[in-house]
Amino acid sequence: KRPFRSGIFTGIHILDNTVFRHLKEAPCGINDVLYPTLMKEMPDRIYAEYTKNTYWYDTGETTTLWSASMKLLDRLQWGDPTLGKFLPSFGAYEETKPGLWIAKGEILPNAVLKPPLILGRKCTIGKNVCLGPGTVLGKGSTVGNGATVSHVVALDSAQISAGEVVHNALQFERLTLPIRSL
Repeated sequence: KRPFRSGIFTGIHILDNTVFRHLKEAPCGINDVLYPTLMKEMPDRIYAEYTKNTYWYDTGETTTLWSASMKLLDRLQWGDPTLGKFLPSFGAYEETKPGLWIAKGEILPNAVLKPPLILGRKCTIGKNVCLGPGTVLGKGSTVGNGATVSHVVALDSAQISAGEVVHNALQFERLTLPIRSL
């Protein structure tokens, strides 16, 4: 019987020294070599814990970082109770309107704000700007006058020029990396 796999392991391994005899003396992985062997030979000695309110998203590539951010924004938008408690637990964000999260102490910019939207500390937002839906602005980001931004993850200190339209992108300081919808 093949082991069931629906994701990747991102926790802690606690292993008895005796399990290492199941590994090869060559590069090999715990998940693809050790665990299948242990599940076959000692199924009663393998334990795992998973909670249904835990989210694990791959963010190792630019497209997966963007995709994970969009999924989390969507969950915030629809009132996910776990995320609704998680974001303010950092002490840095508060939900000022449904689906609109801003850094504590920041003044809402005079712009069109479409949730879900997260605004970091010390962002500079120009006049006649439209932000969202599906947007995260990292700390110190700047959005110039008349810009339109939607489905964008702007990392800290990102700069979006006046009049620019940015959609489905990962925004670095001055680099816009378009993302094809996944």
